[in-house]
Amino acid sequence: MKRITGFTVFLSLSIVSASAMADTAADQLLNTALRNTGNLQDGKLDKSAVATTISSPGSDLKVPSEKAARSAINLLVPKTTTVNGHGLSGNVTVNKADVGLGNVDNTSDAAKPISTATQAALDGKVTGNVAITGATKTKITYDAKGLVTAGADATTADIADSTNKRYVSDAQLVVIGNTSGTNTGDVTIGTANGLSLSGQQISLQIATDSVPGALTAADHATFAAKAATALEAITAPALLNSWTNVGGGEQPAQYYKDNFGIVHVEGLLSTSGTSSATVAFNLPVGYRPASNRYFSGFVDGSSLGSGNIGVTPAGDVYVFYPAGAGSVGIEFSFRP
Repeated sequence: MKRITGFTVFLSLSIVSASAMADTAADQLLNTALRNTGNLQDGKLDKSAVATTISSPGSDLKVPSEKAARSAINLLVPKTTTVNGHGLSGNVTVNKADVGLGNVDNTSDAAKPISTATQAALDGKVTGNVAITGATKTKITYDAKGLVTAGADATTADIADSTNKRYVSDAQLVVIGNTSGTNTGDVTIGTANGLSLSGQQISLQIATDSVPGALTAADHATFAAKAATALEAITAPALLNSWTNVGGGEQPAQYYKDNFGIVHVEGLLSTSGTSSATVAFNLPVGYRPASNRYFSGFVDGSSLGSGNIGVTPAGDVYVFYPAGAGSVGIEFSFRP
């Protein structure tokens, strides 16, 4: 900016009144004249232009001071000054390149492009499927993109058969449940014989003289020893009162005691020459009952019926038969 010094301003003004405007109003008029760069000629102030600008017939204005004039001039910019190549000879219009925004345009948001990196990231995503109802299911259906498209409750038909991955039916499951762990099936066990059930274990109480049950270790040893012992020899009794064996391959009268101490008597006797209710033979001591015992016998003869056998504590064996019977079969056992 050029500074203007040593000038005299000649103004043609009307006589001002005592109520003239303050210096600030006059200064404003001068500033307006000075801002018009056309009033500067080769760095000098065009006095006539200034006088014309601030002179107004009938106005009460004072001539501005030199100081005000200098201040106004210092604010002026020469016409040769440019803004980014645009001269200040008139109104200046700048564009986006003038302010470093050459890549800015008025493209709408919908039409704006995205960066290559952003597009690559979007290309790596998959499009979502149609929404399904949220739930917990054991069978799902998914598409080639790995997105779930449906869900359902799996059944045994959906399970492929393979080793250690086989399934069972509901009926088989009930059977398994009743045969593993704690039995929940139908179990009925009587307690009269000393049996009891706890979970899956069946127990048998120890046998006594009044209640049958399990054997103690000592009892088991006793029975095992007896079972291993050979049976005693069979004895044929001496027949009495004309009683005889039928013979001809039939079992003759005999007796013996087994390893458990039980007396066994057997045979087929002929009634020929005998009388009913007579003693057929006598059992020795050790083979006799503690009281009278009675047993049935098979009768073979001209009449139908059955015979009876009675054994006394003295060892006498009585045979009873109906009239006409030809033979009586005897076979009985007792504890002496």
